[in-house]
Amino acid sequence: MSGNQPGIKARALTEAKTLFFLFIYLFLLLSAFTTYRRLILAQYDVGYVFHYGANMIEAILLAKVISVGRFLRLGERFRSRALIIPTIYKTVCFSLFAVVFFIVEETVIGWLRGKPMNLVLAEIFSQTVWGILAKVLVLFMALAPLFAIWETGHMVGEHKLFEWFFKPHAADTDQRRRQFGT
Repeated sequence: MSGNQPGIKARALTEAKTLFFLFIYLFLLLSAFTTYRRLILAQYDVGYVFHYGANMIEAILLAKVISVGRFLRLGERFRSRALIIPTIYKTVCFSLFAVVFFIVEETVIGWLRGKPMNLVLAEIFSQTVWGILAKVLVLFMALAPLFAIWETGHMVGEHKLFEWFFKPHAADTDQRRRQFGT
């Protein structure tokens, strides 16, 4: 049993890092939209309270949803195809998964507040089709670069990708300068 512990600990640490990365990415994204919404509404003298606490909770929940989806191997169907195929497929799958999660989340919140289920569902679906499509589109566009990077990491190796992004490449930079004459 003790032979399995390092593997379990290493996997748990990797999942914790992934969850943290997702949280930071999603929190910054949601906060950018909150700030943008505030600035747009301020142009029309509409007061808007910053909702960064709500962004934090939403980012945690969305990060957990993505982690659960990854655990369930959601979107792994086209992994052996050209990189664009699994990237788009995963982006679509996780966007739809997040919308379903949003509906479940709003339903549970309404239920906890004592609202009848038919009223809760009516409130959720009372948003215009365009409003719902806009949310899905924004989520899709936010997740696309994330999954593109993840899929690239799977192809070249996640440790290699991390090194490319976060470690200096002095020797590589000098070689590129000589190659391109800069």
